[in-house]
Amino acid sequence: MGINEVIQIGSRIKKYRKSKGITQKEVARLAGIPYSTYSNYENNNREPNEEQLRKIASALCTSEAELLGLTKEEFLKPLSDEVAYLNFLLSLGYEYVDTFYDNEDGYDRCIYIPSENIDIPLTGKEYEHLKKAIVNDTETELYKLRKKKGI
Repeated sequence: MGINEVIQIGSRIKKYRKSKGITQKEVARLAGIPYSTYSNYENNNREPNEEQLRKIASALCTSEAELLGLTKEEFLKPLSDEVAYLNFLLSLGYEYVDTFYDNEDGYDRCIYIPSENIDIPLTGKEYEHLKKAIVNDTETELYKLRKKKGI
């Protein structure tokens, strides 16, 4: 199953083109794409690759995210979640340092414990594991509390 079967990107492209009041041939020309290829995209017969999508978005004066149906909120949600996680670490008395140094071990993050003046270097994988472990532990404790309180 291709992405077109899920989001119908051609339908979105068509909507933006029509809102601009221009023809398929004009968009194809502006994007530097053969008309027949562009027409197939708009009719959901083919899926544009990343480069073609960028060209079409540029020709339509919109973003690739808009054509993919990603809202600003959806686009920023991972960043928002990360900020919430970092604030949580701060509330526990830890600090996060990004890209603290390059080395052969691949460490690119660091958790600093001010109370002990200790740096704990982490790879990206270790950092993601730490986040998941905190979520799992929190969910477990909340489950216990809900059960105890009959909620």
